[in-house]
Amino acid sequence: MKLKKTKLLKQLLAKITQQNKIDYLLYLGADTGNEHVYNFLLNKKSSEQYFTKDTCHKYICTLGKKPSSALFYIDCVEDVEFMLTRFKVATHKRKRNRSFSDLS
Repeated sequence: MKLKKTKLLKQLLAKITQQNKIDYLLYLGADTGNEHVYNFLLNKKSSEQYFTKDTCHKYICTLGKKPSSALFYIDCVEDVEFMLTRFKVATHKRKRNRSFSDLS
C-alpha cells in the first residue's frame, strides 16, 4: 500500500485547524517523495485554509542539499537532533520565565 503523504497531511491539518489556524510549522522530508507535500504546503490556497495569514512561520526543509521545492535544507540527521534539542531548551526556558500576567 502506497502512503499518500499529501492526503494524510490534509486530513491531519483539517483536524488540527478545526478550532484555530496554525502559526508555526516545521516539516522535514528526507527524499524526493516529499516534493508533493512541499508544494502543497507552499500553495497559497493551503496557506489561506490552514495557516494564520501574516504571522505563520513555515519551515519546510529537506534532509541533505539537493534540488527541491523545500525552502531550507538540513545537512544531516545529527543537525536535526541538535535543532530539536535547542527547541526543547528554548521552550523550557520560555515556560520557566513567564510572568504571572502571562498565566492568566
